[in-house]
Formats: sequence, structure tokens, C-alpha cells
Amino acid sequence: WVRSSAPDTDLEVTLTELRPDGQEVYVQNGWLRASHRALDRAHSTALEPVHPDTQASAEPLPAGQFASARVALFPFAHIFRAGSRLRISVEAPGGNRPFWAFADLPAHGTVVNEIAHSLGRPSKVVLPVIPDPPAGIPTAAPPCGSLRGEPCRAVLGNGAPSAVSATAHRHDVLVQWKAAIARPGTTLTGYRVVERAGGATHDVGATTTETTFTALRNGPHSFEVYAMYTGAAVVAATPSNTVLLPQRHRGRHRQRPDDEYSSHEVQGSASWRPGARF
Repeated sequence: WVRSSAPDTDLEVTLTELRPDGQEVYVQNGWLRASHRALDRAHSTALEPVHPDTQASAEPLPAGQFASARVALFPFAHIFRAGSRLRISVEAPGGNRPFWAFADLPAHGTVVNEIAHSLGRPSKVVLPVIPDPPAGIPTAAPPCGSLRGEPCRAVLGNGAPSAVSATAHRHDVLVQWKAAIARPGTTLTGYRVVERAGGATHDVGATTTETTFTALRNGPHSFEVYAMYTGAAVVAATPSNTVLLPQRHRGRHRQRPDDEYSSHEVQGSASWRPGARF
């Protein structure tokens, strides 16, 4: 899901593998001009979004609103071994192709693109899984640079905290995360933790990796953790799991009048749903 301050924008989605040995391996790219996001639903699948790419189907992005944009990754065959992680990067294309370049859309001033992830519209990448891989696949990862068309480099953190988790105890929730690794030239100043859907916020120091929200209302809750940097830069982590309050415990429990579950509309940004094809 994408929202832009411009009526149209170009998207580049990059899939890489973060290996346990500290190397990041390029796997594949996909591109989409947002005005061509319309789907040919008769031919699209969960793995392969098909776009008509016609003048009649082209449509500007709705001003101030998020729109669904499925970005197909080009075909690839790659072995992801146990212990590796996947990284999805979404950015404007340009400057990273050795022999060709994109014709950029005209920009008037600064264009801000937002790719969001939330409970209502979670970001995801769709990849097929081979349930019974053939025998003979080496257990060790190939040397860096030995795969054709798959260069690698040392892993650099994106500046975001990771592994955000929420653990509930009655009406309290403990939120924990792994510390962010600051990008070169930046200084981490602290974290902002936001509860959804109520909007309660905790600001904590740069050395803190947990905080507890108390006396929360009944219903579902998830939590977003943002790394705060000098210069007002903010990098968001993937939201936590969702917990449902109140938590029930063994033994007698007498329902109080305020224990009635109430529904909460989940507020927040939309997200992007890319697909991948083989």
C-alpha cells in the first residue's frame, strides 16, 4: 500500500538475503509505476500480479489516501538456508543499473512516498515454498560473489529496532524489542513505543529495550516501536504481535461490568502488498 504527495510515483522493490555470516546477497528486483497498479484479475494469481499497462487502466494515486499496489518480482531461483533472514527494500528506482536507467517522473519540489505497515493492512511478500527440496543441496552457503548476478556486501543495519514482542498479564502488556543498530553517521537518541489502537505513547532512552503499558482497555492491542535519531529521523520496526485483553487465568474469575469486550477500529497507515513470481 502506498501513499504519495505526488499523483504518480515509481516503486522499486528489492529482495535480499541477510546471511548469518554477515553478508547481504542480492536476489531480485521488481518495479511498478503506481498509476499502472490496476490488476488483470482474470490472470493475476497470489504469486503473480498481472497489470494491463494500458492508457485506459492507468489512474493517478488518490490524494492523501493509501492505494494497494502489487509489485511483481522478476523470476529467480535462490536457496534460502536456515538462519538467513529476508530483507525487503522499497525505494524510488534509479542509479543502480549498470547499463540502463529509468526515465524519471517529473517532480515539483520534494515528493514524499509512504509505504506503511499496520494491523489493518500488513506489509507482506508472497513467495512460493518447495516442500521437498531435492537431495544434494550443499548445507554451506556459497562464497560471497560466486553466484552469477547475485552480488553481496556486508550487512548494514537499516536503523530500525527488531523482534518487537508483546506479552500480556491481565490488563498490562510488556513490550520488548532488540536494539536498533544505528546507520553510519547517525546517533540514536531513544525509542517511541505506540500502542494501537488506543494511541498511548511511551518515550524511552536509547539504552532501553522494553517498556510496560498498564491498565489497558479490553480488546486487541499491538505495539509499534520507532527508533529516534538526531535530525528528527525516525525508523519504524515491524509491529508486535497482537494481544487480546483481558488475559484469563486459572481459577475463579468474576466478570466485572467493565470487562465487556469493546470493539476498536484499528487506526494506522496502510501497507504495501507485493507479490513475487517464479
